[in-house]
Amino acid sequence: MIKVKYNATTTKVEGYFPSNINYSNDVIDKESKMINGNPYIEISKEEHEAALGKKMCVIGGSLTEYVKTNAEVLEETRSLKLGLRKVYLKNTDWYLVRELDEPGTYPKEIKDKRILARKERAEIKVTNTLEEINSYNEIFE
Repeated sequence: MIKVKYNATTTKVEGYFPSNINYSNDVIDKESKMINGNPYIEISKEEHEAALGKKMCVIGGSLTEYVKTNAEVLEETRSLKLGLRKVYLKNTDWYLVRELDEPGTYPKEIKDKRILARKERAEIKVTNTLEEINSYNEIFE
């Protein structure tokens, strides 16, 4: 049997503890089914192997694959879209310096795209739905 330590609040699995390893008594409390203050369940070796490489959680005493919440997906997507625009702006900063030294060398296409990147960053920061965030195209990849 494998012990699965999980966070009681988030339900996310925090670690697996094979039973064939001798742990000190302060790590696993068998009486209260706690590992370092967090609850645990026991699963078979087969269940453990099936869970490897996946984000898992414990719901109703059963090991289950973790599914991101809508809020988590929204924030990840927001972060990705903001990051792509930030990287574009950073990677094209040198055009501004070159323009100071060599007037007329700042391409209009780059200037327009930088304006769009700044505008979209401001909009994405306050966008509240995944559909709205996904409506911003990926010209900054």
